[in-house]
Amino acid sequence: MLRKEVAARIDPSEPGRQAWIAVFPVEPEGFRIRRFEVAEDILDHGYDLHPDHLLNVEETVVADVAFLDAAISRLGGDPDMVDAPWKVGYPL
Repeated sequence: MLRKEVAARIDPSEPGRQAWIAVFPVEPEGFRIRRFEVAEDILDHGYDLHPDHLLNVEETVVADVAFLDAAISRLGGDPDMVDAPWKVGYPL
């Protein structure tokens, strides 16, 4: 699954939000990892998400799969919890 986008739910920084971490493969062997939150009222109404709706966005890039788990953990995720985006309610 390392050549496709994966995601995981994570704990938000405050009540009334939901949060995710996503991992995107980039060529040739790297990964871009993004952590973000979205207000629950935006999600509850089914609005299309716009970049302005993303809160507390953090991103990092790692050059090799060997650094991936550490980067996910550093951004608040659990490397064992990443899965297909549709399985974790990933909104993007």
